[in-house]
Amino acid sequence: MKSIIMKCGAWSPDECPDSWLEGSCEECAFAEVRTKKEGDSMKYEVIEDNAGHLYLFVFRGEETIYAADGFEHFPGVLKESLEDLARTGTTEDWEPGNIENPEEVYETLQNWINEGMGGAQLIADQDGVYPDRMGAAGMLEFGDT
Repeated sequence: MKSIIMKCGAWSPDECPDSWLEGSCEECAFAEVRTKKEGDSMKYEVIEDNAGHLYLFVFRGEETIYAADGFEHFPGVLKESLEDLARTGTTEDWEPGNIENPEEVYETLQNWINEGMGGAQLIADQDGVYPDRMGAAGMLEFGDT
């Protein structure tokens, strides 16, 4: 499946963030476009552990291309990052993630999730947001989604 993404990152000229500017959507619509093919898109997971830490992992296929934690200290930044990822489809312009061993940390969190003992929960991914799994930090970040 192919979808057209406008140069500005919007899915269509109607969604252009600069649509309020005279002629900007028209310019954007006729500018270079990128195609996004199924499978090219990045996947992500937001995990909250039982200490209230929020982690973001971004994947391209099986490869972890971005991993960071500490979002609980800066409410709103995680949600803005996910909106940016949805708009641009990349993490290239982001500051480097702060997790030194992302695969190891991710594996530990996945083990806690799979144990079902409340050590960690998947609270959001590219398919949705899961308020019923959130603790206080997740609810503060995502609100009543």
